[in-house]
Amino acid sequence: MACCFTSHFDRPILDRILGFKHARHYDDGAGEDYLTYAYAKGLKETRIFGRYAVRNAMLPQVTALALDLGRMVSGAVLVEILFNYPGVGMVLFNALRTADYMVIQGVVMFIITSVALATLLVDLIYPLLDPRIMYQ
Repeated sequence: MACCFTSHFDRPILDRILGFKHARHYDDGAGEDYLTYAYAKGLKETRIFGRYAVRNAMLPQVTALALDLGRMVSGAVLVEILFNYPGVGMVLFNALRTADYMVIQGVVMFIITSVALATLLVDLIYPLLDPRIMYQ
């Protein structure tokens, strides 16, 4: 019995590792036209999984990443304050305690710029995953 990368045993584990919480498990009977066509062309199952199924399953994950970036930053600030870890969150906390408004404005501007640039990067990566999306 050959051990395949996309065997039925490996798929739930791979979904957990990659963070695909709501990913479908693709197989011969998945009913997706592009997967059926890829099987009909005679492509290997590893290529179908990597090139077609994972790429399509990544679309909602990338969208969720873009939406959760702000929440991740606020969580990092909270962790830095709770565990006394030096970072931007600790600088912001100390500035709030001492009412240092210029530092507060600088840190908030830094966080806003970082989240905006990360969101822009995600938006620029999105057309690489979905060829139907094109920016003019």
